[in-house]
Amino acid sequence: MYAYRPSICTVQIAWKPESGGMRVAILDTLAIPVGELSTLVCCPDVLKVIHDLSFDARILSSNGMRICSVSDTAVAAVFLGKPGTGLAALLAAELGLTVDKGIQNSDWARRPLSEKSIAYLAADVSHLLRLQELLMDQVRSAGIEDEVAYETAYRLVEALHAPDHEPVPFAKVRGANKLDQTGQRILEQLANMREARAVQINLPPQRVLADWIVVDIAQRKPQRRAEFVRYRQVARLDGLYQEEIIAVVKKAIAETLHSTTELSPAVSPPKSRTNLPTGDKSGRKAVEKRLRAWRTEEAARRSLCEQVVLPSHCIRNIIAHPPKTIEEVALIPGFGTRRTELYANKLLEITATQ
Repeated sequence: MYAYRPSICTVQIAWKPESGGMRVAILDTLAIPVGELSTLVCCPDVLKVIHDLSFDARILSSNGMRICSVSDTAVAAVFLGKPGTGLAALLAAELGLTVDKGIQNSDWARRPLSEKSIAYLAADVSHLLRLQELLMDQVRSAGIEDEVAYETAYRLVEALHAPDHEPVPFAKVRGANKLDQTGQRILEQLANMREARAVQINLPPQRVLADWIVVDIAQRKPQRRAEFVRYRQVARLDGLYQEEIIAVVKKAIAETLHSTTELSPAVSPPKSRTNLPTGDKSGRKAVEKRLRAWRTEEAARRSLCEQVVLPSHCIRNIIAHPPKTIEEVALIPGFGTRRTELYANKLLEITATQ
């Protein structure tokens, strides 16, 4: 929220010493190299309890540390069908604790840290071990240990193997699918301008110009500064920047008028991570419908969360690459041993009619 690229500003660690009680350490990783934690983070013999591991795993990986041996309280909460799976909601529901998240979105790179900030950072981890123990007792009682373990492992692998290349700037803009050809030209060039300014002033692109403004400009195509009154509350749209945007708009209009060939869309829908084949779409839709209907029925029969029966990412993978054998079912990422034993034949039956 406060920088073009995220950096680790603090790391909080809570643990139970042999003498009893709870200890919490808050490390200022702007002063101490975060790599000093690699022995702990990368140790397979030390279980790390995290709430919603994906972001933590990605940013630690970007700093050269591939975390392993993780228990995710968010995964356990989702698979237990908890109505609220945020940390504050879980602490309130499961432990009767009220945690103030009011300063969650503070600029944690600012120093010195206030006493209130330090108290918040400590509270963010000091109850995690108790929460994890309680949730895992419920997971064991529900008989879904295997499913929770495989989902946690799947999310960790996904986080650690996230693409290390940045998408082109216009691919980050939401709501661009309603633009005409000229608007697409404008969007692409505006997104490049926004990215360059974001790097220059070290802010996220969205805080330089929100997506809705970029798309709105690409739609309305303003050619006079008076038209920018619509965005009068955006301080960063100063006179010089407005002139640069007007120049982009006029250039895009001229290019479109003089173009003799049809443009390839500047904005394409995001590609599925499972690379869906281009075959019979109606057939794939029918299989997906049957999979979801069976999942709902099976979850109700077992009184479980639907994600326990069949995670949505497994459905996408099955549709993209329909398994032909039990061995292929077992190889579906995140599917797991328990689901293979219970459901392999049923999935083969459902997908055989694709």
